[in-house]
Amino acid sequence: MKQKLLHKTLKLYIIFSVLVLLFTAPIFYFIADEIQLEEADEALLLRQHEFESILLPGFKQTDIAKWNGWNRDIKIEPANTLIKTSQFSTGNYLNIMDGDFEPYRVLKSPVIIDGAPYILFIKINLLKAEHMVYNIVMLYVAIIFFLLIGLFIISRWYLAKLWQPFQQLLLQLEHFEINNPVNIAYSSTNVDEFYRLNTVIGKLISRNIIIYNNQKEFVENAAHELQTPLAVMQAKLDNLIQADDISPALANGLTQLSNSITRLNHINKNLLLLSRIGNDTYIEQQEVDLAKVLNQQLAFVQEQIDAENITITSHLANAPLKANIALVEVCTGNLLTNAIKHNYNGGTIHVELIGNLLTVTNTGTTTELDSEKLFTRFTKINPASHGAGLGLAIVRKITGLYGWNLQYQYQNNLHVFSIRF
Repeated sequence: MKQKLLHKTLKLYIIFSVLVLLFTAPIFYFIADEIQLEEADEALLLRQHEFESILLPGFKQTDIAKWNGWNRDIKIEPANTLIKTSQFSTGNYLNIMDGDFEPYRVLKSPVIIDGAPYILFIKINLLKAEHMVYNIVMLYVAIIFFLLIGLFIISRWYLAKLWQPFQQLLLQLEHFEINNPVNIAYSSTNVDEFYRLNTVIGKLISRNIIIYNNQKEFVENAAHELQTPLAVMQAKLDNLIQADDISPALANGLTQLSNSITRLNHINKNLLLLSRIGNDTYIEQQEVDLAKVLNQQLAFVQEQIDAENITITSHLANAPLKANIALVEVCTGNLLTNAIKHNYNGGTIHVELIGNLLTVTNTGTTTELDSEKLFTRFTKINPASHGAGLGLAIVRKITGLYGWNLQYQYQNNLHVFSIRF
């Protein structure tokens, strides 16, 4: 599935940003949590230092019970197990005021009172600190989230505006036709790449229009100039063939030469026709009875059909069409001639016209033809054919001129050519 460049870019930005968010949010939380624990440990050590430096020197065993009664977070407990250094731990303890278990950071440190070992038990409530860490993380996530939304909106709006000259140029190029060129309106842009693209495409189009016009003029002039010499040669050969004093071998050679000139003359007329179509020579249009034209063309090729022993059937409903009648005759005639040339002796052809759909179906080769080369000039799908490969190219030129839909299909061992008008 194809995607626009802008959408692919935004998709990449969003995926990358979400991955960064998912990866950094837990890391940020754990780092903040560690910092909070370090701050709690420093506060516990400060309280331990204050107790040991200020209160412990004059502290007596008889003061322990009174001390524990007045202090909730600093207790002195008997040393049931001997510890040599201060120890930190985290646990849940009952908050007497709230009646709930809450997280605390605890410091246990050994102390000596009146020569007896005791444990100094100091704890700090972590609930407020955890709430602070949680709020910081949520703030971080919210900032990143709004940053993503802002990035998406700004990128979509800004990049769409930034790529607008390219989109406008692309739209005009999609509708550009070399045989009917129109001036490309280049959008004003301060983006260097787009400016260079406009300049290069402008030069490219100008060069190709000049080359196309020169080529078209050359083909038309050459085809026009060749008509008279070919007609003279054909007339001379016809006179020589009809002479009484030539040998059979010479007559056979002259006949082959005459056939070659006839074929050359046919190619010349087709090239001239293509050139004239490109020059909009056949602008005049009229109401054409397509069924009548097809019947005339079928009568015209009847001799070829009989020679090849081809069975032809037709179903032609009245279908009025507005076009140039000469081009309609050439188009339908070429389709029928193609169906005959690429058929085999004893084959079949079926011509059907229903509504705005014309279908020509014929037998022939048992394999599907290359649809990409089928309508290309001078391309011969069947090497044994005597044609020049211009018939279907002319059909495509005419259908393209009027915007008709030309298609080829291979169905049930039959070659199907259809034109939807």
